[in-house]
Amino acid sequence: MTFDYSFLEFFVIAEIIIAILLVIVTIVMKIIYYFRKKRKIRLTKKADDIIQDALIHDKPITDNELPRATHRMDILQPLMEKYQNERGWSRTLETLSTSILLPLARKAIESRRWIKRCWAVKSFEVHREQQDEPHLEKLLSDKVPLIQFHAVWPSLQLGTETLVNTVITRTAEERRLAQSIFLEVFEQHQDVKCDYIVKRLNTEENPFIRATCYKILMIEKQTSAFDHAMKDTTSDNVELQLSAIRYVSMEDKPQVIDKLVGLLTAELPETRLTATRALGNLGASQTLPEVKKLLHDEKWWVRLDAVKTLVKFGPEGRQALHQIPETDEVYQLCQQVLGVKEGYHAR
Repeated sequence: MTFDYSFLEFFVIAEIIIAILLVIVTIVMKIIYYFRKKRKIRLTKKADDIIQDALIHDKPITDNELPRATHRMDILQPLMEKYQNERGWSRTLETLSTSILLPLARKAIESRRWIKRCWAVKSFEVHREQQDEPHLEKLLSDKVPLIQFHAVWPSLQLGTETLVNTVITRTAEERRLAQSIFLEVFEQHQDVKCDYIVKRLNTEENPFIRATCYKILMIEKQTSAFDHAMKDTTSDNVELQLSAIRYVSMEDKPQVIDKLVGLLTAELPETRLTATRALGNLGASQTLPEVKKLLHDEKWWVRLDAVKTLVKFGPEGRQALHQIPETDEVYQLCQQVLGVKEGYHAR
């Protein structure tokens, strides 16, 4: 009985053909990429020459001066960043932004390719108009986090109530590192309309959004939501409570001190720790007896912050730490902190 090798030969030949086709497709794609790259370099150089000429002669660039093929965000955006500090750039920037980049950006936000949407949001960072509010709102909800982050800055620059509220909501949805990245934009943007934030607090019930509002107001150094925050210092939501405690501690008022002292005996260690730190930052040395009680807290990190707070109280607080006997379990911790603060390491 003989074995029929015809099927085996067929599969071998098919695999060889597929391998050859893959090689051909790879080569063709590399060739296409090469020519596209060369074309982009050529177009970029052409646009660069026109922009340089406009800057040298201090004249604006008309829409017709730039070839239609160079009307691409990936070509013009890098050039704008390259010359943004040049003399006379403002008029050139205005022409490129309003006549070319904005229409391209408005169209690109509907693209399925994330890189085009990314170029679009970077264009809005340079220039945006009132009619771009829905576009920015959509970019803030983009599925790509990088695009969401870049959309925060132009949204705050435009500064409408809708966009500010959308940014607050998006920031509140994030946690830890991601939220800190969003909040960093507020640190760079010091003229946020805080009235919108206080207005949001008047009706908002979501504790995470309320906590985010307090974090933003702290960055902006605005205490206009003080009454709201005082109520939220007793919230059942931990994040909201801690944010409210940090916020009210911006004000050195008797009612704030009394509230913080009352929170030193809270059930949650995070609350006791935050209240202790707030008293230290305020330098409320009159609360020394209450803070001193936390030296024997069940949580070591609360004990540590109690020691640091007493040090912040000045000579009176340091004296209280020096008086702790060696037999006390917190003695070594006190000596270590005092050694770091006073420039020596106690034995």
